[in-house]
Amino acid sequence: MQISNTINLLQRRAWNVLLANAYYDLPNREVFEVDYDEYMQVLGIAKRRNRRYVEEYLGGLISTRIEWNVLGKVSKENWDSEWGATGLLASAVIKRVNGRKKIHYTYSHELRHRLFNPSLYARISLSMQNKFSSKHALALYELCVDYFIARKCQGQSPFIPLEAFRKVMGINDHEYKEFKFLKQWIIKKPLSEINIKSDLLVRVEYKKEKRKVVALKFHISPQKNNPALLFDHSAAGIKNMEIYQRLKDYFHLTSIQANEILASYKEEAILENLRYVEGKIREGKVRTIGAYTMKAIQENYCFQPNLFELEQTEKQKAQQDERQQKREMERLNQQYNEEREKSFQKSLKEFPDDRITALKNEAAQESEKMYGRDFKLLSTVSARRFKDRVLEFAGFPKQEEWIKGKASTDPFKEITGTVQ
Repeated sequence: MQISNTINLLQRRAWNVLLANAYYDLPNREVFEVDYDEYMQVLGIAKRRNRRYVEEYLGGLISTRIEWNVLGKVSKENWDSEWGATGLLASAVIKRVNGRKKIHYTYSHELRHRLFNPSLYARISLSMQNKFSSKHALALYELCVDYFIARKCQGQSPFIPLEAFRKVMGINDHEYKEFKFLKQWIIKKPLSEINIKSDLLVRVEYKKEKRKVVALKFHISPQKNNPALLFDHSAAGIKNMEIYQRLKDYFHLTSIQANEILASYKEEAILENLRYVEGKIREGKVRTIGAYTMKAIQENYCFQPNLFELEQTEKQKAQQDERQQKREMERLNQQYNEEREKSFQKSLKEFPDDRITALKNEAAQESEKMYGRDFKLLSTVSARRFKDRVLEFAGFPKQEEWIKGKASTDPFKEITGTVQ
């Protein structure tokens, strides 16, 4: 079942939101309710829009006809094996209930039961539909999701007669009479938007008779492993009712949010994240349960490290690296001093006496000139300066050169710091 695309983009999105809100109650209820402010928020309609604006597009949904089996999905052999029509909504009422504005709405009996049949109508992600800026792109996206799910993810539609395609896309007989214009604006442009913005990758195949295009086939594949598309909706209805109630009663999600979660994510992922949220609630770390639950499922918190834990891990690693670097520098410091002392002792044995005497006198004069004759540690300073002169004369490297030399022997190791 497809909606004939005679409504505008906002009305199409609005109808999908109402369906998501009502979906799990379709078999058992006749009148459905949605919070007015929440409805406006989900649709992205500014609050400054007055009630008259909402009344107009809801009224448009009542007056717009929906046909099922527009593309003959019930029978592969006969395109017209079954046909039916009704309004998108049977009624809509806006009124205050306990101080809050509510929208009460109904579907016709025939439509209500058909909407709950996933083989006839495929639900789509509400967050996905909000990405489209063209009603033709959204209509074509719904068509592709419909066939992708109906054919168990085989990824293609049947050949759709051109006239049937025009009807589904809401193109009147006097519009886009030449195929080149239909192709440009109703096929290629919507496909481009779908391939860029959505979770589907779609290409079109044309069937020609006598060089004239008479039918279209869409080849469909997921852009990524998207649970909303690969999810088995046909088996999910009753089985997910318990999760639906938990999301509403315990996790404070609205009907629209609960339906969106169930339509967009696999049951295993939902349950894992709900267990994660329950743990955080028991720890007293959750203030707004509904908002936190939505975020946890959407971003898959249960399989992501906590930000605090990540920060602690990084901090511990940085501290460990710092300690390791410090130990390495201490080792190098000791090794440098040992080699320096060996070189000094060796130089004292190898240098002639007159050179040793000259270096000692030079070190003593420089130290006395710098610190004065009465300096208590003059002898210590002179001895250190004497050692520096001997090692300099022997060609023993300065500490920076020595460190670089050690680093060059291990190209995968960077040594930083100062040797004392």
